[in-house]
Amino acid sequence: TLNDSQTFGLNYFYNGKKVKGQLAAYVQNNPTPTTHGNTAFMFTANIDFKLDKQWNIGIGSDYLSGNDLDKTNPNINNKAFNPYFHTGHKFYGNMDYFYAGNGHNGVGLSDNYLNIGYNSGKGYELKAALHQFFTPNVVRTFTKEYDKNLGQELDLSFSAKLNNFANLSGGYSFFLNTETLNYLKNTPTADGYQQWIWLGLKVNPTLFKTKN
Repeated sequence: TLNDSQTFGLNYFYNGKKVKGQLAAYVQNNPTPTTHGNTAFMFTANIDFKLDKQWNIGIGSDYLSGNDLDKTNPNINNKAFNPYFHTGHKFYGNMDYFYAGNGHNGVGLSDNYLNIGYNSGKGYELKAALHQFFTPNVVRTFTKEYDKNLGQELDLSFSAKLNNFANLSGGYSFFLNTETLNYLKNTPTADGYQQWIWLGLKVNPTLFKTKN
């Protein structure tokens, strides 16, 4: 069976000298092999303030609709928004807990975040992002209703220009897990504190150069 899904949306960007912001909203026709034409949606709003030449701070919120996971009242409609072509951990935290890999059972997502950035103007940058995740939907078994809290994540990163052709970057992230997320991912014995560290070196030398 061929399922045809369409996604429509609008974006608004504001770029001022000291303030930048974005508003976006999308709707999605989301059929499955057993349902027809169920509507899903998502929206995002964020704003960033340039405090001075070096520091900036931003806040934002993303909301993606989802399905109730309710064994006492099964949901036959599919209202889970699917970001089919999302760009990895650019959204929803660097550790990719949502919409990648093991996923989170289609219960939607509310991601509320705070960003802080520092640019020295001399070749290095520091960034920090704090996320609070919730599900907007019901998560319930026959014997228990789970809390909507899906955890918190802190992402720290840096970038340093070593010379004209080499750049060093890296970061550290940790995730404070919850019982609800463990249930959704079917990982009941997962640790409450998850962490990830990365380091990269980008080298882009000029091998040949000519003058006319």
